[in-house]
Amino acid sequence: CISVADSGHGIPKEQQAKIFGKFFRASGKATEGVLGTGLGLFITKMLVEKMGGEISFTSVEEKGTTFVVSLSLVQ
Repeated sequence: CISVADSGHGIPKEQQAKIFGKFFRASGKATEGVLGTGLGLFITKMLVEKMGGEISFTSVEEKGTTFVVSLSLVQ
């Protein structure tokens, strides 16, 4: 497992279901003026799943977000 956490703005609850969607960009005051394509988490999820893994996250507004990537060991 790989875990990455921040103590930033968090992802608004009503936007969390879309977070891994292609071209999705969370909207809000925290993302105004931030450049990006909305492909980063989409590509990450695709790569993790191609390797047989899973990616998940927990997020609380105004407290931050934690992403967890789980990969299986090859025997």
